[in-house]
Amino acid sequence: MEAGKRQQIGREDLLGGTFTLSNIGAIGGTYASPVIFPPQVAIGAIGKIERLPRFDKHDNISVKQNCKPFRDRTKYRLFEENSW
Repeated sequence: MEAGKRQQIGREDLLGGTFTLSNIGAIGGTYASPVIFPPQVAIGAIGKIERLPRFDKHDNISVKQNCKPFRDRTKYRLFEENSW
């Protein structure tokens, strides 16, 4: 954690993880297509908060809500090999 505070995280500090969470919202991103790099088994990307309209059954705008998109990708073999 201290290396992160000093902005001195090296490549070896990032190896061997199983899940990565990327905050693309910090740079204004809204959607992403995350890519899994071995040996990781899943990745998630969080987009920026947007105020979006929501519609009722008559297609009238009923309310605007704050929405934060989340995209994830998981290796299907993780669940195949470890059937629950």
